[in-house]
Amino acid sequence: FLTLRPLSKTGSTFSAECNGKAGRIYTLQRNSGLNTPWTALSSEGPLASDGTVSLIDQSAPGGAAYYRVEVSVPQLP
Repeated sequence: FLTLRPLSKTGSTFSAECNGKAGRIYTLQRNSGLNTPWTALSSEGPLASDGTVSLIDQSAPGGAAYYRVEVSVPQLP
């Protein structure tokens, strides 16, 4: 299960952390409304080993925004 640690926003920086699993890719995404396309902001992976994943939005909006973390496994050739 993906469990995010407490989220934080300082000024225009939003950050999310979670425990990552080897071989997976973690991507932080944002949008301004649930009916608009998601924008990928930062990504880590594929991870070489299990460990903490830190995803950051350096230009978080001043108003409301929606965030999600997408977890994927790379496609084999």
